[in-house]
Amino acid sequence: MTDYERFREKLKERIQELSGTDAVIEYSDIRKNNGNHYEGLSIMGLEDRMLPILNIRDYYHYYLERNRNMDDVMERVRKTIADPEGTDDDLIGLVPPFEEARKNIHYGMINYEANTQRLNGLVHRRFLDLAIVLYYTVYKDGEPFATVLILNVLTKLWQMDSRSLFELAGENARKEKAMLFSVPQLLEIILTDAFETEGKEPGEIRKKVDAVIKRFEKKMESSPRLLRRMFLLTNSTRCYGAACILYPGVLHALARREKEDLYLLPVSVNDVLIFPAGNETDGEFLKKRAAKLAEVMRGEEDWLSGKLYRYIAERDEIVEA
Repeated sequence: MTDYERFREKLKERIQELSGTDAVIEYSDIRKNNGNHYEGLSIMGLEDRMLPILNIRDYYHYYLERNRNMDDVMERVRKTIADPEGTDDDLIGLVPPFEEARKNIHYGMINYEANTQRLNGLVHRRFLDLAIVLYYTVYKDGEPFATVLILNVLTKLWQMDSRSLFELAGENARKEKAMLFSVPQLLEIILTDAFETEGKEPGEIRKKVDAVIKRFEKKMESSPRLLRRMFLLTNSTRCYGAACILYPGVLHALARREKEDLYLLPVSVNDVLIFPAGNETDGEFLKKRAAKLAEVMRGEEDWLSGKLYRYIAERDEIVEA
């Protein structure tokens, strides 16, 4: 066991002693909307109010500074529990009461085989080689702040079963806006952001973006491998956005517009590439691309799958291609 792991266990034990037997202290999987991934300690079941999810790594660094001891760490923990939204600590999330969380519960997807141990503690369902998980979004100052995967223990504290939570996520999916970008649209967004960061003037940015998109479109026309009708699907926060393939009507509407079934190639847990499955699309090539992507990304936190999927519009069904 590493020093960090020993500290993590001791911190959990001390918080349990502080909070009493009515509280439930569990490790949580947190993603912030800046793309960073954290391991947290969720404090649940004390009162019907917001409770903090503590950044374990942050407390570990605090512990190592100036030869502090666990009593110093716990004094900081006490202040954070007393007023989590008023603290200066780098909180990575909050555990809300169910009535505050319900409208922000959504689908996510992770790879099943790569997360078998982790899934033991998570609300989930098997789907092909994937697991559909549930998360809730935490808001801060009216903006999405972090996403927290829903633990089995949280369903008991919320007095909800997993079936009811999945039904609720389905209802929310009907209201959630999936974002579908063509490749030129995606290039425009990425390049504009990059050039603005460099401090370039709007007129210069427009000229540079248009030139890149024009070169890309010309290359697409001349290459049989680069497909003209290619889209990227995600959600508004680009966090667990690959699960938008589960949103009611999203794939069906695109397949109807393109008059084709669809190939689905996961880029990560956050987004999926979509290709109309017509004669112009080389399915075997896409399978190889999916496998190659898996070789590169397997083991990465955002990796989802090395499989290519097909959406069959007539059956409104996703299968392995």
